[in-house]
Order: sequence, then structure tokens, then C-alpha cells
Amino acid sequence: MGSRSTDRLVAALKEAGAPPDVVLRATADHFHDFKSASATPIMDLVAACEAAGLHAVAERAKDGEFDADPSESVEWVRSRDGQATLTSSPPVEALAALLNRMSHNASCAKGKYPDAPCDEITCDLDEARLSVDEMRVACRPRPR
Repeated sequence: MGSRSTDRLVAALKEAGAPPDVVLRATADHFHDFKSASATPIMDLVAACEAAGLHAVAERAKDGEFDADPSESVEWVRSRDGQATLTSSPPVEALAALLNRMSHNASCAKGKYPDAPCDEITCDLDEARLSVDEMRVACRPRPR
């Protein structure tokens, strides 16, 4: 455990009286946007919550409450896994990975994460107007 989204999820599951196996899966990051081996961790979380009768937690998951926050997105982009995905994938796959892994622009624009490091990686991007190659260049972590 230790990531902010995992901590929020585990706390919510415990508060809702989730079965121990669901809490253990959350603690082991099975539902984490970046750390899960699943391509659909939030959908997996919703299914697990629905199966356990935790409908309110499932709705919170659908609303994005347990999504990785922008700083976790930045951490992933800077990580070995993030860099490997962005630099070794064909352009279409890199674009899909970027759009699936980062919601920073939209969240930042909505004010969802007012303390987010907005200027670090993505706020200067306009995904709708950039080509895949431009996105690959623009989304490289900036030197510190």
C-alpha cells in the first residue's frame, strides 16, 4: 500500500464493511490504475463491489473517486514502466496508453485536483490538436 488512491480505496472499503478478500486485493493494488496487472482495474473494482453488495462504493468508483491522482500519473510517466510504454510502443499504442493512463488535463481543467503539479507534464498539451509524435515528445518528463 502507500499510493494515495490505494489508501483512499482501502479506507472506503473498510468503512463500507467490505469482505476481507476485496480489501486484500485493494491493498495489493489490484484495482490501481498503474500498478494493477489488469487492463481494466476500475471495472474490476466495480464488479467486485457489486458482487459484495457494496453498491455505494461501486458508484464512487464509477465517479472516479479512486482513480490515480495527477501526481500518481506523473510518477508513472517518469517510471521505468511508463517510459518503456511511451518510448517502445508503436505510436497508436503510445497514444492509447497515454490517454488511458493520464487524465491530468481534464482533471486539472475541472479543478478536481487544485494542488496537482499542473505544469509538470500535461497541462500544456491539447490532446485533440497534437499528433501522436508531438504527444510522445511533449509527454517526456522534463528535466529537474
